[in-house]
Amino acid sequence: MFSPQGSQSFDIGLLSEVEKKEIRIAKIRPVYIRSNFQDENEMEDVLGLGKMINESLNEVSCKGIDSKIIFVDVADYPEGCKLIGRYKKESGSIVMKLRRKCGGEGKTFDLKANSIESLKMEILKVL
Repeated sequence: MFSPQGSQSFDIGLLSEVEKKEIRIAKIRPVYIRSNFQDENEMEDVLGLGKMINESLNEVSCKGIDSKIIFVDVADYPEGCKLIGRYKKESGSIVMKLRRKCGGEGKTFDLKANSIESLKMEILKVL
């Protein structure tokens, strides 16, 4: 094994400036973990929204290096992000108080949609 004097780094290949710019380096992305949603009155996820959002997070995460997030199907992850919230049906709409919690910081969003699918799209906009 060869180690340069003083354990300095050394080049093992030469690249032109154009070639260096073509190397795609992964960007730091937030890690999202399992979501948790509840109907305000039933105190459980009667709409199955958590499962739907987790599946969508997984799809977004599967885009590889182009993905803006990483999804890990676990309940806890150091400094991980989590989508949590409570919803209720109100006059033909679904009203939700959503919280995006990343590490120790959180942000709350008030959402309203006419269907579960449109609520899902609203939730995914806050990533």
